[in-house]
Amino acid sequence: IPIHEKEVVKLENIILFKKDIPFSFIDAASYASITPDNNTLAYVAQDNLKRKITVINLANGQKKSATIDFQTNPTETIWSKDSKKSLIKAGQNYYLLDASGQELLLTKTALGSNIVSPAFNPNNLPIVYGFSGWVLW
Repeated sequence: IPIHEKEVVKLENIILFKKDIPFSFIDAASYASITPDNNTLAYVAQDNLKRKITVINLANGQKKSATIDFQTNPTETIWSKDSKKSLIKAGQNYYLLDASGQELLLTKTALGSNIVSPAFNPNNLPIVYGFSGWVLW
């Protein structure tokens, strides 16, 4: 970004990555999202004929992957406050990604595409809220 004398440039949502972690996936990634604590990056990439979601720990480079059945790329990711779970919207469906264990767990939810502003319970309970019209789910 060129910055000239006596000019002001406002930058928002800047993410700095550790210098020593190789990010060879960048070219293949079709979607990426970083956790609220900025310690983990989740990305979707094509692997042969299937899509995979991979979660990488930015501090140590450790990766966990799972094959996904999304017909389209994700369009929205909502992370839990503790950065261990995310709600991913892909096409007309929402999926719950649990990255807290040794393996990634990805589960299709019953939330439909008509849900607006989905969010995790602030107490990090396994409850997701959302609105459909004036109805709270």
